[in-house]
Amino acid sequence: MWTAWSLAAVVASAIGSNPTTEKPNLILLVIDDLGHNDVGWGNNRTITPHLDSMVHSGIELTSFYVFKYCAPTRGAFMSGRYPFHFGFYNNQDANDYGIPTNFTLLPATLRAAGYKTAMIGKWHLGFRSKELTPTYRGFDTYLGYYHMGEDYYTHTQDVKGGSFCTGTYTDFSNSSGDVISTLWGHGGTPPPNTPAPPPGGLSCSPGAIVRNQCAHAFQGEIRNLSTANAEGCCAACQATQACKSWNWNHPKPKETTGVCYLKNILGSPNPGSLGCDYGTMKPPSSPDEMDYSALIFSREAQRIIEKHAATETGPLFMYLPFQSVHGPYEAPDRFVALYNDTSSPQYIQDPSRRTHQGMVTAVDEAVGNITSTLTTTGLASNTILWMSSDNGGPLPTANNFPLRGGKFTLWEGGTKVRSFIWSPNPSLLPGSPGVPYEGLLHATDVYQTFLTWAGITLPDPSGPTGGGTGPVPFDGFDQSAAIKSGSPAASLRTEILHTPLVPVLNPSVCPGSWGQSCGAALRVGDFKVLVGYPGDSRALPLPATEHKATALEAADNLAKGIDFVTRHRLGGDGGGGGSDGCIYSNGTKCPCYFSPCLFNVVTDPTESHDLAADPAYHDKLQALLLRLQQISATHMPQAGLVGPLGDNDTKLQCAYVGANKCFQPYGQFIPWINRSMDRRG
Repeated sequence: MWTAWSLAAVVASAIGSNPTTEKPNLILLVIDDLGHNDVGWGNNRTITPHLDSMVHSGIELTSFYVFKYCAPTRGAFMSGRYPFHFGFYNNQDANDYGIPTNFTLLPATLRAAGYKTAMIGKWHLGFRSKELTPTYRGFDTYLGYYHMGEDYYTHTQDVKGGSFCTGTYTDFSNSSGDVISTLWGHGGTPPPNTPAPPPGGLSCSPGAIVRNQCAHAFQGEIRNLSTANAEGCCAACQATQACKSWNWNHPKPKETTGVCYLKNILGSPNPGSLGCDYGTMKPPSSPDEMDYSALIFSREAQRIIEKHAATETGPLFMYLPFQSVHGPYEAPDRFVALYNDTSSPQYIQDPSRRTHQGMVTAVDEAVGNITSTLTTTGLASNTILWMSSDNGGPLPTANNFPLRGGKFTLWEGGTKVRSFIWSPNPSLLPGSPGVPYEGLLHATDVYQTFLTWAGITLPDPSGPTGGGTGPVPFDGFDQSAAIKSGSPAASLRTEILHTPLVPVLNPSVCPGSWGQSCGAALRVGDFKVLVGYPGDSRALPLPATEHKATALEAADNLAKGIDFVTRHRLGGDGGGGGSDGCIYSNGTKCPCYFSPCLFNVVTDPTESHDLAADPAYHDKLQALLLRLQQISATHMPQAGLVGPLGDNDTKLQCAYVGANKCFQPYGQFIPWINRSMDRRG
């Protein structure tokens, strides 16, 4: 059985030879679902002044690749491995299982080397057991949500998983060390004989506030309360004087009458049932900009930065994966209004697109707030920040032009994303300010590159355990020297496996009706092969003025093969409101369905010219197909499966049909299995 090495000892030994070197603060910033063409430096009708400034003074990574959607990319960032080497083939693997605990994640390695580690935002890497959650995987503190998406203001997700768990669930955690605290929320009434909620969870029943459940609202100032109802909880709170502070999403005190008010973020219509205000003040109206996740997360980042600057002498690692700009599409009015002025070149008539771009500008402001705090505290001069999206923007509301496809697809629009490295200190910036780096890079490269910047040397990092960080080798590389050189040829990466050929992605179960891919793809050098349907293949340029096309314009656009009307259908929570017309059941209008496609993505980045049938590229095609078969054979079992693919462990397996039975009907997404999830040790 493979077991994790003692990284604390290994890392301490490795870095002990250079104790005087000041380690830089490291920030990994992820903007969710960011379209390739939805940034100011690529589309001047998008308002992102802070991000634009960082790109222009930093190093844009123009050939940076990720997975086609959320969780697998996040797992690659954290582990340095392809998601297929720890059992992730789709988002549901994260919802139900998570990265096995016999992988040592990036924050744990950095913490062992003396870094303080903080995470803020979207986890999406497992929470069925506490061992899979952020503060058990290397982070000192965590504020954010476990699952893939939720309302930006209420931090809830509507679940329709059958009578057992249908309802509205809150997903928000504020955790430190081994304490997992949560927000309470609304949910359906539990069925008869429902067991009591596990520690840290909340019953749907009004007033069922139990041990530790006041803790979240007051940043951990209340601990180990044993009162059984809202009134008792409030009284205990009042006795501790904790009400003189307020919860995480309101920076100002809220005690005006001397009576404690435990705010329920959902704004309960029945005061006292889920909090205790006794009518002394009304819950704040919703939506409230102070509740908006991008601004919550930026305030928490600022708080941690200020505290670190004031109290710590060592370095900080912050992982900040924003909820923005994932669906549902919501933004404070003041950001949306920037795109609703008909006299402005930024005007957008389509309401869904307008809101989406407002979300982009909102997260830009959040990033600006954070960099400002880095500057005022003095930490900026010793900080390196790496920004990336987790996948391309979902069609049709996001825009990836000129790239083809988007989120959920294996086209360049789904996997080639905006990314840059920034530091205001020229001596820390690994390259020339303002000069892009064009070498081939992947999400798996972040892990080892960060370790080099941190002065950490693992024993035998190219070996079978990745220097003792997991049961399989690293798939990523230390790209610090390549980026610093500025030479694309210096990149250590020659290939990227986007998706392997494995039975778990059987085309017979492909949800192709909404544009998701069920094929495989591999890039080697300049060439990329796609086998099976790669997903929605549209390349959707912006109209000249981002307005809805008139009937005449639409007819003209359709004649040119550009359907702007379809592009403006509501995007929803992923997948988009239209597709390229592929009928997956019989392969009609499905590119690469019947035979592989081959593209030179360097000379043809829009994947417009399929070379597979050209005799001149026959050998190239065969070589890529052979390599695809070879590397696909290294895949691991799907997360949650302890034997060969298809051999389900029914005690662990959680089907997504009615999936949230696994979350229990307690109104709160929480860990619900109290045992280690090592599955392939």
